[in-house]
Amino acid sequence: MFVGHAALALALVGLGAYGFGFSRERALALGAVAAVAATLPDVDVLYALPTLLGGVSLGGVPVEAFWDGAAAHRSITHSLVVGVPIAATVGLVAARGRYRLAGLGLALGLTGALLTLPAGQPTIVVPFVLGAVVLGVAAARLSVPWPAVTLAAGIALFSHPFGDLVTGDPPWLLYPAGFEVLTGRVTLAPDPTVHLLAAFFLELGAIWVGLATVTWLRGDSIVERVRPRAALGAVFALFAFVIPAPTLAESYQFVFGVTAVGLIGLVPRNRRAPLSWAITGLTAITLAAVAYTGAYLLLGL
Repeated sequence: MFVGHAALALALVGLGAYGFGFSRERALALGAVAAVAATLPDVDVLYALPTLLGGVSLGGVPVEAFWDGAAAHRSITHSLVVGVPIAATVGLVAARGRYRLAGLGLALGLTGALLTLPAGQPTIVVPFVLGAVVLGVAAARLSVPWPAVTLAAGIALFSHPFGDLVTGDPPWLLYPAGFEVLTGRVTLAPDPTVHLLAAFFLELGAIWVGLATVTWLRGDSIVERVRPRAALGAVFALFAFVIPAPTLAESYQFVFGVTAVGLIGLVPRNRRAPLSWAITGLTAITLAAVAYTGAYLLLGL
């Protein structure tokens, strides 16, 4: 759900910054920082990726094993405790002079400290901290104060774990503390397929909020960017008859299929085409998901 995390963080920070007096351009820039920061915790899937690729080579895709592997390491990257120095690293590196040196020193010290923890796998810790440094360097090119960058990154990192409560095991919010705040997955529906579809619609909703924020801050219009071909997404309802009912254990056929529907929007014609493609593609995906859900429910009657 990393796209949804990024979109929601962008909306929270972008709209918040504009509400606090930042210009639309600076608010959008801070929103972009938050969007990237919100994806950093998902580097923990690097630990489980070999398991997934190994399953593919053997002819099977152990998706549940993939989620379990990722969830087992939703500790360092999803910890609110660790999120504080990571956000500070982004902000300090975004500054210049001695503040940047302090940020780089913090990143180095944090890397060493995290590697000593039980969950401190190098394949997780190094990309996580390095990603914060790279984001800080990129943010330095924006015309926004570094304390605002720090806050934007912090909001993104703090909001991310709560979006993972419907997939896999819950994140260890206070790691490395010896107790967990959240002890179970949030169940959206007793039917595993309906649960998966509901989680997918939550993702779509977050993406729509983020896209609407970008469009509004740019002074653009979503309605004007939607192309009629998006209606073709409804044809995806037919897939309810030919693919297995998706669940968290085996969702790849549905997710890959419905995501591919977004290519309907990919007909660039002018300099504003990327936004038109994104809106048209997301509209097609939304219609495809709604149509598939309706077909699945009708088949179950």
